[in-house]
Amino acid sequence: MYCPKCGNKILPRTKFCTECGAPINTGSDNTKKSNTSNKVFGVETVAWNILTFGDSLLKNYKRALCFLLVTILSVFLINQFFGYMFDETTYYRTDWDYILHCIALIFYYLVRFFCVLVIIYTIGPSILTFILGGRRITREDDKQRILPLLAECMAEAKSDGLVIPDTIEIYIAEQEYPNLIATGRNTICITRGMMELDDNLSKAFLYDALFRISRRDVEFILAGFLSSIWSLIFLFAFAFVLKIGATFYEDDRGEFNLLILVIGFIIGALIVVPLYISLKTIYSETDFKADEYVCRKGFGEYLCAYLDYKRQMPKPFMCQAEDFIHKSDNERIGNMQRLGINY
Repeated sequence: MYCPKCGNKILPRTKFCTECGAPINTGSDNTKKSNTSNKVFGVETVAWNILTFGDSLLKNYKRALCFLLVTILSVFLINQFFGYMFDETTYYRTDWDYILHCIALIFYYLVRFFCVLVIIYTIGPSILTFILGGRRITREDDKQRILPLLAECMAEAKSDGLVIPDTIEIYIAEQEYPNLIATGRNTICITRGMMELDDNLSKAFLYDALFRISRRDVEFILAGFLSSIWSLIFLFAFAFVLKIGATFYEDDRGEFNLLILVIGFIIGALIVVPLYISLKTIYSETDFKADEYVCRKGFGEYLCAYLDYKRQMPKPFMCQAEDFIHKSDNERIGNMQRLGINY
């Protein structure tokens, strides 16, 4: 298959020419059918992502435990807090009632677990992209700048055996700090600062993001982020209600019990602990492997230079938080030097 504008040889189903960036439109029925079946938020796509992600968890007990820790423990802490606050002591008349209660509790956590998975593959990426400031690319020069690079990297990644979606959307954040991050299995957010740097650096980060998408790391950060936000919203909403005096928790003397409020904020802080442990375990494990893949593609020196360069720039809060779950810059550079990168 060849580009109709410059004649460059391109792979089938490629949307943009890797040489000139011209859009490719074959106009065939098969192409239209393929595009329809690969909708980012299609029911079949969501169901398939959930099944494949569940299969990947079953094959790796460490990742399965981390995902359960992130998605379940936050809700457990909230339930314990409200149970303590309202002194919900349950008495069971028979053992059968207790068994039914345990079954109902397990069913509740399974439903919530499934809801988290659905959110991860539907509105979750949009929420995270919005928080990062990402918006759809509307300028034609921006599209010509980044979309051909994405098409080229995706074709290379698939030829290397990486399991990535056929359709990935790129959003742009108007920030000077250069960064590129996968915000979902089908979404990548790039900053204006990264767009203004060298194409080779953009390729290095695209390969890094595609490798993490293939490893299913993005699902973990979405699950942890959404679970923590969900739990904290409940706690802070309750604290706000207490503050404005809509409801009061009173002890036997009729005085406002500040201890309950303090416990609520402590539990809210504790929710960050399982999130940090899980994400640190997963992302640190992938960092060296992703860097190794970038080096194999020939962009290790660019990545090393970026890791040194970004120290000189003020970081947005989200980027500072992201650094806590990654290996340090010096560790990553040292590892790439051991792989033979001359830097």
